[in-house]
Amino acid sequence: MLLIIIMLIILLFIIIILIYFIKMKEGLNNDNITVVSGYWNVKNKHDNKYNEWFKTTLDINQKYIFFCDETNKKYISKFRNKETHFIDYPLNNFYSKKYVKDDWYHEIHIPSKELGMIWNEKIHLLKVAKDNDSNPTDFYIWIDAGLSIYREKSPPKERLNLKNIDSLPKNKLCCSIVDNTVTGTSFMIHKDIIDYFHDKYYETLNSCNTGFECGIDQKILTKMLEKYPELFHKMNDGYGQVINDLYNLYI
Repeated sequence: MLLIIIMLIILLFIIIILIYFIKMKEGLNNDNITVVSGYWNVKNKHDNKYNEWFKTTLDINQKYIFFCDETNKKYISKFRNKETHFIDYPLNNFYSKKYVKDDWYHEIHIPSKELGMIWNEKIHLLKVAKDNDSNPTDFYIWIDAGLSIYREKSPPKERLNLKNIDSLPKNKLCCSIVDNTVTGTSFMIHKDIIDYFHDKYYETLNSCNTGFECGIDQKILTKMLEKYPELFHKMNDGYGQVINDLYNLYI
């Protein structure tokens, strides 16, 4: 009799463990947003401030697909103690490299061509992330690694997911628009339209002839807004506020 009781206890314990792991797996699969970001050492507008910023800006509670080179992987890992999938992605491999022009420089607005490459790579990185995601989600959101709204405070602890998957359009880029300019700090897009938006973005970049402005993703996105307004959904009019709106209105 005692042996039967012991066996039943062991069986119950095994069942509890199995249920726990099933629930964990279901929780991971229930994510509907993946964060995409990246970091490279280039001349930029905020030299030497990232060490402090990353303590909070990289603390968003969601799966990250993070693009960088091998050296920066070790650096970023110090700040990301949550699920992060790194993709080795040196500057030499950039898709935007073929669009670079000598006039991608302005002392204030674009201090290096390499920075312009990074800005113009964001849309391609969303596509690469979507195409290589082993556990794909409905939406992919680009968030600058040094996102301004969380430089001095931590983001909310809640998991970054939509309560209602139909609460945002699936055929538009969800973004901030300030004074008729699409901001580039953070924007979100449904997986099914990434490829189409990608094609239109790089067509627009390829035809750009407004000097250093062509190296700035906000300028390219704004040109797209003028030509393809149906591809954009304005969430707010503040820089970097897309993720803030997600937490306040949709999470």
